[in-house]
Amino acid sequence: MAMQIKHLIEELKEMDPDLYVVLSSDAEGNTYNFLQGIAINQKLSDGSIYLSELTEDLENEGYTEEDVCADGVDCVVFYPGDDASMLEKLIAASNQS
Repeated sequence: MAMQIKHLIEELKEMDPDLYVVLSSDAEGNTYNFLQGIAINQKLSDGSIYLSELTEDLENEGYTEEDVCADGVDCVVFYPGDDASMLEKLIAASNQS
């Protein structure tokens, strides 16, 4: 079953707010990385992500009507980071505490 924001919020309420968020690259958990970004007002259609609407700010970033999809499922997209050294930095910082 796909998770909705309301279910995610309920799960997160029970957790330590100082924990880091880590994403798995796939269902088997082959690789992991820290959550780096969140994209709101997105649509999932045919396995691709589109904008729900084109705002002036998004146009200024280079998006066009081709990036918008009227059909599809409204969603939020979580993006993993790509800073391989982040884990080492966090471990070093926690060892200094």
